[in-house]
Amino acid sequence: MNSYTILAPSLSRGGAESMAYKYGRYLISRGHDVTFLLLEDRIDKRYRDVESEIIGAGSLKSSFFKLLFYKGDNERTHISLIPFYTFLFQITRFLRMDFGYKYIYTVHNNLDQDLPKKGIHALVRIWYLISLRKSRNVYAVCRELALELNRLDIRCSTISNVTDWKFDPTLGKRQVQDPMNIVMVGRLDYQKDYDYAFKFFESLVDNGIQFSVDIYGEGPEKNHIESIVKDKANLDVTVKGYSDDLENLLHDEKYGVLLLSSRYEGFGLVLIEALYKGIFPVSRDCDFGPREIISHGVGHLLPYEFKSDAVQGFIQVMKEWSSYSEEERLIRINEAKCKIEASIGDEWAQLESLQ
Repeated sequence: MNSYTILAPSLSRGGAESMAYKYGRYLISRGHDVTFLLLEDRIDKRYRDVESEIIGAGSLKSSFFKLLFYKGDNERTHISLIPFYTFLFQITRFLRMDFGYKYIYTVHNNLDQDLPKKGIHALVRIWYLISLRKSRNVYAVCRELALELNRLDIRCSTISNVTDWKFDPTLGKRQVQDPMNIVMVGRLDYQKDYDYAFKFFESLVDNGIQFSVDIYGEGPEKNHIESIVKDKANLDVTVKGYSDDLENLLHDEKYGVLLLSSRYEGFGLVLIEALYKGIFPVSRDCDFGPREIISHGVGHLLPYEFKSDAVQGFIQVMKEWSSYSEEERLIRINEAKCKIEASIGDEWAQLESLQ
């Protein structure tokens, strides 16, 4: 049995958060000892079944002191899910003059877009890159991101994010519904770029398409998004707020399309989750993940820089998708699922070799 400490923002909805839970659960299932060290004390109810010690900080300030006084055990392997937590961890180890810990780093987001580049932040970014180059093992959550890291002279392998949702493609029969029911899921912040989504919605209206949109999430841009919804009375858009039970929600509701409008992604797992519920995934062609996921056969990419004529391509794709029989849609969804799972292979077995 080996011992691991997983450093993550929290155990709530989000790419890094879900990866932390899945890494931990996988290692526990293999008989290993796992401790979670969290920036925040947020734990979704779907993650409360994890059988391990959970150390939560509650805030950035308390997280720093939690790490500073976290003695741990240098025989433990440390797995970090976000660059900022790695930075904090290394700073506190330096202050403690503790350099004997075993460490493995897992990248979540796009380095070029996710990290600050000016003033004191530039020094932090340099530290990030140095920590990556000095880490014994670096892993990306998708192959596109691994290639980008290689371009930065950072050697890394891939441990892809995977969904733990039940595969239920029979829901694909709802694709023929009219009006079109669209769902968006994610943190309401700069990264997710909901302004892009509203340009897309306006263009659908201009093309005479009837549709409704539900947005699930919380975040700093919630008031901004709600003000747009209020100003645009011609759009049937509802901000639903946060849900910690999205699997059942997307199972029960009658959504036909999931839209992802992010400026960048670490992977875009929600596109696979939508596919698993028979929901047609549509994404902005951003780095990293959506291009890789949709290349497996089901879904549609919108141009990164929004163009009104891009909606014509989307409309044509949806007409084609709706023209398939229910059986044909199920076959295509299942084929895409099999390709995704085959591309991942035995990557997760690498976790046990991280010593």
